[in-house]
Amino acid sequence: MNLINFKDYNEIKESLKLAKEKFSLGKDMFFLNKVAVEETTPEIVAFYRAKRMSNLITGKTVLDLCCGSGMDSIGLAKYAKKVIAIDNNYETIECAKQNAKLCGITNIEFICIDYKKFDFTKEKIDFVFSDPERRKENKRLKLLNETNPSTIELINFLNKNQINDFVIEISNNFTLDELNKELDVIDTELKSNCEKEFCLFNKNPNCINLYFGKFKETETSLVNINMELFDDKTIVEDRLILTNSPINQLNDFKEINVLITTQSHQKYYLYELIKGIDGMNLINDLINLIKQKNNLLLKENIDLCEEKNHNGPLNIYTIYNKDENKQSNLIIDKLIESNFFKNRFEVLFFDKKVCENKEFLKNSTVLSRLIEKLNQFNVSKIVLRGKFEEKIQIELKSKINSNLINKNGIKAHIFFFEKNLIIAKNIDFDA
Repeated sequence: MNLINFKDYNEIKESLKLAKEKFSLGKDMFFLNKVAVEETTPEIVAFYRAKRMSNLITGKTVLDLCCGSGMDSIGLAKYAKKVIAIDNNYETIECAKQNAKLCGITNIEFICIDYKKFDFTKEKIDFVFSDPERRKENKRLKLLNETNPSTIELINFLNKNQINDFVIEISNNFTLDELNKELDVIDTELKSNCEKEFCLFNKNPNCINLYFGKFKETETSLVNINMELFDDKTIVEDRLILTNSPINQLNDFKEINVLITTQSHQKYYLYELIKGIDGMNLINDLINLIKQKNNLLLKENIDLCEEKNHNGPLNIYTIYNKDENKQSNLIIDKLIESNFFKNRFEVLFFDKKVCENKEFLKNSTVLSRLIEKLNQFNVSKIVLRGKFEEKIQIELKSKINSNLINKNGIKAHIFFFEKNLIIAKNIDFDA
């Protein structure tokens, strides 16, 4: 790999490792520095986005504003007749040229220029893509007016030049409500004609794509892009689209009050959802999708003790409020698979939480009951999942570990929800 500017050997080593993870030709590519490697769109995400845009851009001329190291331009060039890639940094443009050459791409024209000076009257531009820089002095930028150039100014610039069909990549750290507020400052008609797509790469949040004009397919969507091998460029995508279809009018889910006794033989599974589902208001649509695929029925605010002897095809399906990390969780009495699940857990024990997280250390009765259950399930390692002050979390974990009898048992995840405590084991990852 070629870094133009670097501090030391460790920076090259770290950049090379990251480049190999993100790009099929990563070891040979050109970048300005380590930050450029980090900022450049992963190859598979760039290819996914270009593929989604392909129905419109095939045989057309696409302008890539703020092209950076060139990966998005390379993806677009696979479908477009011509890509004009501009950036105001000469060294960055040179890196992008070398990367295009490395990939065998010949239909990109690179220009070093400030985007505001681009003359739309000299060449017909059919569509535009842009990924403004979201770093300043190693600080990650979120707000649309903080990026370089300002995303809001960029949108207004395109609107002024009568470009209505374009795609812009922004930070993944927005909820849908936050993003809508950010977009309030742009033209009302333009905002109403914009799709917000939360994009994940192998279940990890990557970016949010704003699709304007003809690129818009729905109001809100989420896509999880998976790729096992770079060699065959296989893109597997799971897409969730906002349909505004209610589930029994459930818009504000309530946490269920449950107490499963040790006599219950019914198994329950807790599913931790990938980031973005809740923030983009897609929880109802995910539930509908899972229901349809797995023939599930939904019950709200149930007492699982009353349901432990149920028979027939009924699969109890309910939901917890977001946890303290704004992570939504589902509970289902059936083991299922979905690429929208970040983690899957088998529930070992439910209990009503009788005190606040910070009070657990002081309540010897509650703590003793918890330790008793952990020993009962042959637990030797624990992960505390909930909101704690760091000092209390360390003390609580130390107290529990010192009282665990088993040394070669399972790892248990202890979920501290608002009203309930759950002991569970990760089905897919923990030994």
